[in-house]
Amino acid sequence: MNALARLWVVISLLLGCIVGIDGNVALGDDGLIDQLIDPGIEFGDGSLHPVPKPLDWETPPHVDTLAGRLSWDRMVRDSVVAPVWMDLDYVKDGSGQRIGHHVHFRFVVHVPLATLRDRDLMRDLFSDVDADDSDADFVDLEPEALSKAGIDALPRRYYGLAKVPLMNQVVVGGIIEAESISTDDTYLMVWRLKSVDSASPYASVWTPVQRNAVGKRVAGDPKPYRGAGGYLQLLSLATLEDQPVDACLVEGRFLLFEPEGWFGGSNFLRSKFPLLIQEAARKFRRQMSKK
Repeated sequence: MNALARLWVVISLLLGCIVGIDGNVALGDDGLIDQLIDPGIEFGDGSLHPVPKPLDWETPPHVDTLAGRLSWDRMVRDSVVAPVWMDLDYVKDGSGQRIGHHVHFRFVVHVPLATLRDRDLMRDLFSDVDADDSDADFVDLEPEALSKAGIDALPRRYYGLAKVPLMNQVVVGGIIEAESISTDDTYLMVWRLKSVDSASPYASVWTPVQRNAVGKRVAGDPKPYRGAGGYLQLLSLATLEDQPVDACLVEGRFLLFEPEGWFGGSNFLRSKFPLLIQEAARKFRRQMSKK
C-alpha cells in the first residue's frame, strides 16, 4: 500500500468515528470551531494560526463562487471522477519562512445529507477500508482511559488516538479531539490534534522513519509535535435553486505544521496534496455507492 493510501485509511477511520456525534454545539458557543477560528491552531514554534470560518449556509454563495476556476456543471456531475476544487497555501512565520500548510478543498457527492449523518452506516462503510493492509491506526478513547492519563474529556466531544504515516518518512501520533455542529441542512465536523503533556502516553509526537544498513525501515526517536486541525463540512444542495436534491457539497479545510526535520525543507509534502485530495474524493464516492 502506498503512502497516500495509508493516509486515506486514517481519514476514513476518522470520518467513520466522528460522523453521528450529537451536534448540540453551535457556532459562537465557545466550541472547538470557535477556538480554531480564534485564537487558532498553535504550531510547534508557539505561533497561532486562525482557521477561516466555514461556509455560512444561511446565506450561501453562488455556485460559481463555490467552483472557483472550475465549471460548476462539471463539478456537480454524478461521477466518481467529477473534479475537485482545491486551494493550497503555505503557512509562514513572521520572517516569511514556510512552517506549514493550509489546505482547502470542495467536491460534490450524490448522497443525501441524512445518509452522511448516519453514524452506523458510515462506520460500516469506512471503518474497514484497507485496514488489514496498512500501518495506520485509529483507536477510540473512552473518558475513563483519558482520565487515567490526566486528561479531562469534555462533554459532546470525541477523542481518538491516531497514528498517521506521511510518505513513508514520518509518523505523527497523538489524540484527535473532535466535535460536531448540526443543522437541518449542514453537518460540520471539527477536529484538532490535542496538545498533551510530553510525559503522557498520549503525547503528540512525530517520529522519523529511516532505512538502516540493510534497507529496512526503522523508527527513530519521537519528538514533540503541535499544529494540526481543521474541519469537514457537509452541506445539502437541496437548499439551492436548480440543484440536485439528493447531493451534498463536501468542504474540507485543515492547517498542518511541518517541522524542518520532516522532508529537509523541500516541497515534497505539498506536491502530494493534490493527488491525495482527488483520490480521497474518488474513494469517498466509491464507498458511498456501496450504501
